[in-house]
Amino acid sequence: MFCHLRSVISLPTARHKKWLYFGWLLLIFGAFLLILPFDARAQDPVIWSKAENLSLSPTSSRHPAIVADDYGNVHVFWSEELLATDPDTADGGSGRIGIMYMRWDGERWTLPVDIIVSPGDARADFIAADIAPDGRLHAVWGGQSDFYYSTANVSEAGNPNAWGEPKILAGNNARSSRESGITIDEQGVIHVIYATRGSLAGVYHISSEDGGTSWRDAEQISSGLSSAEAGFANVRIVNDS
Repeated sequence: MFCHLRSVISLPTARHKKWLYFGWLLLIFGAFLLILPFDARAQDPVIWSKAENLSLSPTSSRHPAIVADDYGNVHVFWSEELLATDPDTADGGSGRIGIMYMRWDGERWTLPVDIIVSPGDARADFIAADIAPDGRLHAVWGGQSDFYYSTANVSEAGNPNAWGEPKILAGNNARSSRESGITIDEQGVIHVIYATRGSLAGVYHISSEDGGTSWRDAEQISSGLSSAEAGFANVRIVNDS
């Protein structure tokens, strides 16, 4: 008796093909997870601290600005009505709108102190600030009709006397809602944008290459207003270097 051996090949059915397809998908997905960085695969949930009242002011506080230096300190500015009976205000107490300041050193906040008022102007509002590579703070803000600039060493920012005499960078009713921005590039060039109203309404850029001592002529970077537009606001500038 002879026995013939015969190989039998079973072709996959449609059902088997379906499971093979899903198996390959699972294999590819598993390999993808293995090559991902660990922190991309499993991240802790973001937890925010509770809100903390920094100003603790008896009057309104508004329009804050924040900037951090290379040493981990966080510098915070805002505008506040200065009480006329407060002997510690920057100009002896006048009831003006002044700029307040405090700093976070990684562990605690300093006490708030008013550092800037606009000379001959009842307002100092909508401050914007940045820190230069040499460690100086540069700030711009709006008054009732003029646009101002000042600077101080970052380590002395909480001392009103450390800030330079405010300079007027622009007039023509420059103040508008959140009207300015400032950034400083790696070469130390200060770039400022601001919005104006009036007959020369627009968004303008102005820069300084010598730490704020002198400034180039302002250049309008916006187009003119159309008949349906009332003005410019909420301007911002950022440096990507």
